[in-house]
Amino acid sequence: MATKRMFSPDVVESDLFLDMSHNAQLLYFHLSMNADNEGFVNNPKTIIRTIGVDKEYLNELINSNFVIPFDSGVMVITHWRQNNNLDERKMKKTIFVNEKKLLIIENNIYIHVDSDTDTELLNSKELHGNRSNSKELHGNRSNSKELHGNRSNSKKLHASIVENSIVENSIVEDSLKENNIKENSKELSNIKSSNKEHEKFLITSKTDMNPLADDIEPIETETDPDKF
Repeated sequence: MATKRMFSPDVVESDLFLDMSHNAQLLYFHLSMNADNEGFVNNPKTIIRTIGVDKEYLNELINSNFVIPFDSGVMVITHWRQNNNLDERKMKKTIFVNEKKLLIIENNIYIHVDSDTDTELLNSKELHGNRSNSKELHGNRSNSKELHGNRSNSKKLHASIVENSIVENSIVEDSLKENNIKENSKELSNIKSSNKEHEKFLITSKTDMNPLADDIEPIETETDPDKF
């Protein structure tokens, strides 16, 4: 058991504590100094006789709710956890297990309940409260999943937009190529048409330059054998 004890000003300097008699305050300090690591005292009568005060001051502490008595004669310091900050992993646990079962802790203050059933019921409520908090936590996780799902949908939407943009660009490019082909085809047709007109022009030009060419008959030359 630890040999050092602490006292919180929130407890021993409160109006409720200072309104008690000096003997009751003195008894409180001595009870706290002799308590085990969890605030239980198994010899309050011996301490009363040792410091020379009357039992009525113990009743004053009980009525002011600074100590909680049990039928076994053991007592516990109500604000023990407010006064002392001990490492539960290293400290020696109390041997008064049955008395401890009749207590619950709220805001570091021991609260006495009438029976083990009430204690189990209160602990069950606390457990359900923790489960409720757990549900809220899972709800937050679910919301987080929905958020990630929305982000995923956003990515899909962005990908779809990009894909549609690529398709539209491809359609535009195909349309431009088709227009270029049509324009080139028109130019080629115009060139062919121009060549035909040029050929007609040449033929017409030849005919105009020698209109009698088709009517001229070749001249036959007669040779006189006597002349030779």
